[in-house]
Amino acid sequence: MRIINTLLMLLVLSIASLSINTSAHHAGPVPAMQQGENEQMFRDGSVDYRGVRFKYDKSLATTVRASIIPASPATKKDGGPPDTVYPRHTAFVLQDTYTSKPVSFIGSEIHIYPVDAYKAVFAKDPKTRQAVATSIARLQEILKKGSPTFTGDVPYLPLPDGYFAFRSHVAIVKFPHGSGLVFLTQGQQDEMPVNNQNLSYEFQGITDDGRFYVTAQFPVAAPILAFDRDKANYGGTVKESSCVDCPDHQRFMKEYHAYTANIREKLDALTPEKFQPSLKSFDDLIGSIEITEVGN
Repeated sequence: MRIINTLLMLLVLSIASLSINTSAHHAGPVPAMQQGENEQMFRDGSVDYRGVRFKYDKSLATTVRASIIPASPATKKDGGPPDTVYPRHTAFVLQDTYTSKPVSFIGSEIHIYPVDAYKAVFAKDPKTRQAVATSIARLQEILKKGSPTFTGDVPYLPLPDGYFAFRSHVAIVKFPHGSGLVFLTQGQQDEMPVNNQNLSYEFQGITDDGRFYVTAQFPVAAPILAFDRDKANYGGTVKESSCVDCPDHQRFMKEYHAYTANIREKLDALTPEKFQPSLKSFDDLIGSIEITEVGN
């Protein structure tokens, strides 16, 4: 009986470990997007939905699903992870996107948030509300200076539940009546090898009048990276640590940061056309976003 119980325990631990290892460790909005209201489909490379318009290359998607996402406010009892709290807003999902093998863990989504509503949705969580306001103000400050070079973390909404291993191909992209930061990264909650299943193109932008915050996230692949996360490795430059709170882990972190810095340099050396799809196709999409009176 003791042997059977031991085997059952090992099986449970194995399943739990598999669940952890196959989850997408992303600093951005990982969970599947909430089912929206007033859905509308677009298939001709052009979207015009409730005051938001943009164009997209058909190689990026066969269909774009537009909808209004109901608010998910913070509560006094449980504010919840910041990336699960948001106001009622307009969202777009690019469906049947360009193929990749294996399938990316990154979703293809665009979100248009009313700034005042985003702050208000944290009314019962003043600390996070302030963090959101600070992130928005910091993005505006960076964009006002007009340079994609800055120190510290990148301003990002929804507030991440992890961190970005690096940022590459950082640039400012303008769209009608607004602008924002684009960058390539790997969002994560632990230090894993950089790979194409977790590599993403990210955009954080705001309209010139400060009324709307625009986010976009797309999967992308680089020829220098492993396509399968489970087969990716550190290239022999990082030796995993045997503990967390010890000098050996400090050595591991130092090696890991050197490794991600090297990956960033290699990605920066690639032209936009070397990526699949070309980074220019995303830049063009972002640059075409036009927001008027958004009808929620």
